[in-house]
Amino acid sequence: MLREIEDARVWRNKQWELFGVSDGALGDQQRFLDAIDLVSSRTIRCGSNFMLVPFVDMANHASREQGGGFFQLSDNDEAVELRIGDRGIRKGEEVCLDYGGRSNEEWLIHYGFLPDRNSVESVLLPASQHRVTWDDVRSVN
Repeated sequence: MLREIEDARVWRNKQWELFGVSDGALGDQQRFLDAIDLVSSRTIRCGSNFMLVPFVDMANHASREQGGGFFQLSDNDEAVELRIGDRGIRKGEEVCLDYGGRSNEEWLIHYGFLPDRNSVESVLLPASQHRVTWDDVRSVN
């Protein structure tokens, strides 16, 4: 996780070197970096494209199985469509987005929380060399 944090810091500073403009006032670089962080935290991935979608980017997370929506390009690649998750959404429910599959470190670094069941994260059982994920754990309702 420390390596990813350092990589993000280096990338941010590189953006300042490439695109930052300073009039000599203290804080110019910090304002630029704050703007980079704001845009990065509001970016939605659609396939290999990144987009800013006003207000939709503020939706809470739910996996597709829990009804979280996701973006996809239309068949002719001329429009972006918001699809509601695998189970749909009921009247009066909050519209959420599926933020995608990430490791626990990526969840903490980019979103500041961990999902309840992270199917991407796994644990290797040394004796059997079997990997266990949340998909292997039965839910109790």
